[in-house]
Amino acid sequence: MKLVSQIPADKWQVPALGVWKVKDLVGHASRALLTIDNYLGKQSGGPKIDDAVAYFIAVRNSGADPDEIARRGIEAGKALGSDPASYVKELADQTLALVSSSKDDTSVGTPWGTMTLADYIPTRTFELTVHSLDLAATLSLPCP
Repeated sequence: MKLVSQIPADKWQVPALGVWKVKDLVGHASRALLTIDNYLGKQSGGPKIDDAVAYFIAVRNSGADPDEIARRGIEAGKALGSDPASYVKELADQTLALVSSSKDDTSVGTPWGTMTLADYIPTRTFELTVHSLDLAATLSLPCP
């Protein structure tokens, strides 16, 4: 979140990662927070996922379409609106409150299976870390 607040206004449309501009990459990364709200307390039709490693294996083996991932990132970037930093801060605050009020064993129904919140959170942390590093490198900002 701190990194997003440091993005200069004239840098939101510069190339970042693959087909994404900075705003698209931030949008994609913000999905790490959005999916917590979207999946929390739900079951999926898929198998039980035991931990973060099993989650990433399931995602990798799912045959996810890279073009679809890119499209969702672009759409998520558009959803950030005209003040992306404020949007991300509010989203982070809401997600933190939601996680803080939830039990570790609350189910999280992902498209690849169901896991506990305690096992899902590390997958979101990983996504946010990797893409924060991508943003920092793209914008020559210090790593958070």
